[in-house]
Order: sequence, then C-alpha cells, then structure tokens
Amino acid sequence: MSISVCILAKNEEMHILECLKSVKDIATEIIVINNNSTDNTKEIALDFGCKVIDSPHTVLDEGRNLYLEAATSKWIFIIDADERLDDFTRNEIHKSINEAEKNERILALTLDSYQYIGKGRWATIKLIRMVRNGENIRYQDTPIHSDLETSVLENNGEIAHCKAFVHHIDILINNRTKFKRERYKNHIIEMLRNEKITSITGGYLTCFLGLEYAAMNQFNVAESLYIQVINDNKEIRDFAKIFLAQNYIMQQKFKEAERTITTLENANNTIDYQITPILTEIHRSKGELDIAINLINNSIEKEPHLAHNYLNLSILYQDINPLKSIEAIEDASRINNYVTNPIINKIGESPNIFHQQTCIIDSKFTTVEIMEKCCRKLDCFERFSHLFSEDRGWINVI
Repeated sequence: MSISVCILAKNEEMHILECLKSVKDIATEIIVINNNSTDNTKEIALDFGCKVIDSPHTVLDEGRNLYLEAATSKWIFIIDADERLDDFTRNEIHKSINEAEKNERILALTLDSYQYIGKGRWATIKLIRMVRNGENIRYQDTPIHSDLETSVLENNGEIAHCKAFVHHIDILINNRTKFKRERYKNHIIEMLRNEKITSITGGYLTCFLGLEYAAMNQFNVAESLYIQVINDNKEIRDFAKIFLAQNYIMQQKFKEAERTITTLENANNTIDYQITPILTEIHRSKGELDIAINLINNSIEKEPHLAHNYLNLSILYQDINPLKSIEAIEDASRINNYVTNPIINKIGESPNIFHQQTCIIDSKFTTVEIMEKCCRKLDCFERFSHLFSEDRGWINVI
C-alpha cells in the first residue's frame, strides 16, 4: 500500500531527522512543506530524500493543504517534525489501512497522539492523521487548529480509528511551547470574530480558547467559556463538559467535576477515554479506591491498548499492593515503550494546554519513583533495573 508521509516544518533542524527516520519504513514518499525555515531544516530533508516545497508566506496551519495537493500515494499520513513513530505504530498503520480499503466510505483514520508534558505524564489526544488521497479532503482555511473532520463529513465520508499512536515531544523542548500561548490565544480570538458559538467550528474554537486561559491558570475565564458552549451548542456540548470537568479537577473542585461529568448525554464522543481519569480522580478524592480501580480495570478490558490506564493503576496500587503496581508499570511499558525513555521524564515547559487534558491521574511520585519504591519494598530491584537501566540512559536515577 502506497503512503505519502507529509510534514509541515519551520526551523526544525534539531528534531526533523529523528522524525524522518521513524517514518521511512512506511513511506512511499515523504513531502516536507518548508515554512520559511532559516536553519538547516530544508537541507536535512533534501539529504534524506524528501520532496521539499517552499512555502515562505503561509502562517502556521495554512501550509498544510500544500502537502495534500502534492501527495501522489493512495493514502496520506500526516506527522509533525517533533513527533515520532515506533515499531508498534508502523505495523498498526498498515493493518488499519488494509482494513479501511474494505470500506470505500472510510476517508480518514484517527490515531492517538501522546502529548508528553514531563515527569512521565502525557495527554492522549485523538487526531485525524491518515486520509485517502484524491477525495477532495482539505484542511479548513485557518491559521491554527485546522482540522480535516469537517471536510471528511462534507464528502459523506466515515472516520475509523487506528490503534497506532505518535509520540509528541513539543512540550519537552526548551523555550518552545511557552511562547505559543499568547499568540495562539490571539489567533483564536481573531478567528472567533467570524464564527458563531452555535456553529461546530465556533464551539470548538471557544473550547480551545478556554484551554489557553486554563494553561495560564485563568480558570474562571476558561470555565465561563466552556459553560457558554454547553448552553449554546448542542452538537459539542459533551466535548465542552469534559473540558469543564477537567478544569475543575485542576482546581481540586471534585464535587463540581462530578456534577458536570455525570450529565454527559453521549459518552461515545471523540475524547471519551478522558472520562475514566476524571471519574477516577473524583472517586479517589472520596476515598473510594475500590471503585476507582474497578473503573480503570473496566476501561482496560474495553481498550487494552491505552497505556495510561496501567499507569493510573500503578498510582492507585503503589501503597496497597506494590506487586500489582509493578506489574501495571511493566504492562504500560510493553504498550508504550516511551514509558522507560528518559526524555519523557524531564520537566516539561509551562504554560501548556495539555496539563488540563492529561489522562494520568495526579501523583506526587513519578512512574520511575513508584517503580523504585515498590521494587525496594518487595526486594525485587532487578525488575526496576530491567526497565530503567543505565544502558537506556538512566543514570543516577536512584
């Protein structure tokens, strides 16, 4: 199956090569839109054999339609320069495309993006990253948060889900995400001048604006924006309720979070897997650990490929059943091998919009610290060393 891998990049000389290496085995061709880079991004892409298209005047997401127009393969896979694939993901991509070929109405595939926020934590975000070529699928004409869903639905297409995921390290890169917030906030405010809150685009943009304010700890402003969407936009009301509940969790307002999350009208929305962490936090706040653990186990039974569920189990079990805590971390590392990668355990940049959306419940200990503590308690330190060894880059961890 032919796949065009497409990347929009600006000044990514420090990161694009690792991205290119991670996608080369699935790519029939790699197209890089060079968005006015002043470093060696273009040269690195050319040396790797990519087709490079210069686009010096596009702003942020506006350049993405250029690679859709240039792609020649039957399927298009979209990735950013600060994202990576792994072996599991590459295999799943081929499996999912082969399945999609059996249903011509499937025009796009979502996958999970692990948005790493530091100290071993991440938010899991579902994004469209694969589309059929030649189906008039295009991004919206917006500078940020441009999406493909609107175009897919306008073409009477269906969206399937691929169990693959990408690793996104943007927040772990120094002096990067913290400078985006004010700029992104202003872009959204400008875009909302042309959108009503009752439209799907306007509702989503209002929620994204709330995230920007929450990232800057302006929780009251974020709350008011989410409530506006809940009151005025029936189409994405549940989406806004989840954001509102997360906003309350950030402030440890668990009663308000429970009141919000229990009024969901349809849990089967695009971020339904974020419901379990919210409910887990609520039950844990009331001392209902058994209920919290059962929630996570039920989620694992339905979606065993979500690594964050196992890390949440490890957090809940660390004091009451250290063996199960160890086993949960080992299970998580088999699904997401970045669990044992030192890069995700560095301190992430703030402010960022993914702290609110994290799918890993709050803990004063990191995964590494929980694993060490439990292994010492049970005198099985070799299990710790197996995952977090010096040859994997773990030095002076203990």
